[in-house]
Amino acid sequence: MRKTQEDFFMAGLHLLSKGGVQGLKIDTLCKHLQVTKGSFYHHFAHLNDYEQALLDFYEQVSTLDIIAHLQTIADPRARLRALVRQITTYEPAMEVSFRGWARVDDRARAVQERLDHTREQYVHDLILQIIPEQETATLLARGFYWLFVGSQQASFEHDRAEKARIHLLMLDRLGL
Repeated sequence: MRKTQEDFFMAGLHLLSKGGVQGLKIDTLCKHLQVTKGSFYHHFAHLNDYEQALLDFYEQVSTLDIIAHLQTIADPRARLRALVRQITTYEPAMEVSFRGWARVDDRARAVQERLDHTREQYVHDLILQIIPEQETATLLARGFYWLFVGSQQASFEHDRAEKARIHLLMLDRLGL
C-alpha cells in the first residue's frame, strides 16, 4: 500500500518519541513503514526537507489544530477545560523528545519557541476573558504552561486521568 506524507510524519513522530532525533533517518523511516527509499524520495527531496516538513506538521497538529478546534467553544471557561482534557490525553514522550531535538537543532528550536509562545499566549487570552486583569492572566497562563511542560518531564508514571483531574482542580480553585 502506498504511503502518504502523513504516514511518514506519523512514523517520524513515533520514532522521535521512541529514540529521539537519532531515529529520524531515511533507512529507519522506510524500515518502520516497510517501504523502499524510493517511496521516501517520492514525497521528500532529502532528509532536511523531510525534517522541516515534520516540524511544520508537528506545529500544526500539536498546537494550531487544537486551538482551531477549541475556537468552536464560545465560553472561555469551557474552552480552557476542553484544552486541559485534550492536552492531558497525550503521551508526554513526544513533547519530551521534541524538546530534546530543539536543544540540538536550530530549526526545531525555532518551532519549539514559537509553540511555547503560541500556547502560553492562547491560555493567557482565555484567562484574560475570565479574569480581566492583565498581570494576573499573564502569571496564571505562565504557571499553567509550566505545569504542563514540567509534568511531561517528570519520571513518574503518567496517569492521564489524574493529570486532568489535577489541572481541572486547579482551575476550579482559582475560579477559572
